[in-house]
Amino acid sequence: MRRLAVASLFPGAGGLDLGFVQTGSYALAFSNDISEPALETHSKNLGLKLRNCSSGTAEAEVGTALACDVARVDFTPLRDAGVEVLVGGPPCQDFSIVRGT
Repeated sequence: MRRLAVASLFPGAGGLDLGFVQTGSYALAFSNDISEPALETHSKNLGLKLRNCSSGTAEAEVGTALACDVARVDFTPLRDAGVEVLVGGPPCQDFSIVRGT
C-alpha cells in the first residue's frame, strides 16, 4: 500500500502527526512550527532533521522540521516533491501572539 506524503503546520511536539503516521497510510515529509523546543521533541519522535531559519525566507525541505515563522516559509519545493496532504494544529488563541499586520 502506498503511503501519502504529509506536510504538517503548527505540530507542536507532534501528537497529531504521530497519529497520522501510526495509521500506516501516511509518511511525514515536512513540519513547521515557530517553537524550537517543541520541534526538538517532534523531530526526535518522528525522524525529521531539525532546521532553523535565521533570516529571510526559508525553503521547506522534505525530511525536515523547520523552526520558523510560517509566514517566512516557501512551500514550493513540497509541491515538486509530491507532498499530497496538509495537516495542521493551529495554536489556541489563549497561547497565540496575534499579528497586527
